[in-house]
Amino acid sequence: MNKILWIAGILGTLAIAATLAWHPSAGETEKVTVDANDKIRSTHYFGRGRNGNHTNFSPLTETNMNNVVIVPYAYQESHQDSELQVGERNRRGSRRDSMFRQMAFAARDAGLTVTFKPHIWMNTDSDKWRSDILFTSDSLEQLWGNRYRELILHYAEVSEEVGAPYYCIGAELTSLTFKYPGYWRELINDVRSVYSGKLFYAANWYLEFEQVEFWDALDFIGVQAYFPLTDHENPDKKTLLKGWKKYKEKLRTISFKYQKPILFSEIGYRSTACAAIHPWEWVDAYTDDAKQFTLSLECQATCYEAFFETFWEEDWFAGAMIWQWRGNHAEAGGLTNLDFTPQNKPAQKVISEWFGK
Repeated sequence: MNKILWIAGILGTLAIAATLAWHPSAGETEKVTVDANDKIRSTHYFGRGRNGNHTNFSPLTETNMNNVVIVPYAYQESHQDSELQVGERNRRGSRRDSMFRQMAFAARDAGLTVTFKPHIWMNTDSDKWRSDILFTSDSLEQLWGNRYRELILHYAEVSEEVGAPYYCIGAELTSLTFKYPGYWRELINDVRSVYSGKLFYAANWYLEFEQVEFWDALDFIGVQAYFPLTDHENPDKKTLLKGWKKYKEKLRTISFKYQKPILFSEIGYRSTACAAIHPWEWVDAYTDDAKQFTLSLECQATCYEAFFETFWEEDWFAGAMIWQWRGNHAEAGGLTNLDFTPQNKPAQKVISEWFGK
């Protein structure tokens, strides 16, 4: 009996030691490690699968990317509209999924992995957008939730079919993640029943990423990284590096708290002088809205340099998904283009050099 008690005591001591080794003591943090070779080097890709030029992924591999993000869209009219239009049941949706599969297999043949990242496109109403989606009754919430679950499970199955190693369960749905963390945990469990890869949610940079309650159930902490870094145009790199400091500390803290690496599920800059002031602002180079922006290829490139210098060599940082890349590479971007794409601009060289590391 004494021998049994002695063995039990030893085992108990070992268990306590293991627990102390796993959980940091007060003031300490656990280390999250991502191998440099495993970092995700990716971009959101927009093209047409049946167009030969749009499935030529060599410009991505030449820019040292190893992954491509495909974005299926669902639609709704307003932030209180429960009629989420998923679309895969109709003929148009079937054609779209066929195009996505073709793009995924072409990317795989080029040596790239694929990530599906469904987005909700919402017609603007009173300056609302998808982060404001919320409903006035339980029945509307349930209707929307069922439709959204259908969307996410569908592309989880497509992801499994094409061998995608990563999958995104949502992007910038701030109000819904705050109010319904239980719904998201159930959705994550449902997705894991049909998909074997790694999961992430793409949280908004503003408030949301620090308040998501279900990071522990995912593999990456995804952040839509449109952090404002300065209040003036054409900043130098030193200014931008300083602007990143407070955000970097918050991101590191969240990563260590949940023992999950940070993935910039979206990051991008316009080639404009004000790109670092409000990075999230959209510019359509083909409308009169573009007149309010001043072209600055240098600012875009400097923004990317500051981002990479701040994060790329951190072992708790899993990688970045650039916004955005056009399938018609030869004609996309260029030295007079104001848009987010880095294609055929100095920013592409910056991205290529850092991704090449």
